[in-house]
Amino acid sequence: ALYLVLDLSKSMEEKIFAYKPTAERFRIAKFDLMKEKTKEFLLGREQDLVGLVTFARGAQIISPLTRDHSSLIKKLDQLQISQDLNQQGTAIGYA
Repeated sequence: ALYLVLDLSKSMEEKIFAYKPTAERFRIAKFDLMKEKTKEFLLGREQDLVGLVTFARGAQIISPLTRDHSSLIKKLDQLQISQDLNQQGTAIGYA
């Protein structure tokens, strides 16, 4: 059983270089890359209980532990970077 702790702070809009085995390097927002890699991780862990927690200034449980990874992917698709000025920050310690 494990929880994935995902950053929704404004800094996740920053674009970084990433690589794919069959392509040249490319620029992608850290947030988009996080969502892509999280989906890949979930698809390879069908037997594991997985939950989702997000954070910016504060933490929020998005999903308790579950084996329903398709529901986790749907919730992941709905995540957005926090635009609330009161939630700006990266408080991973709370998460």
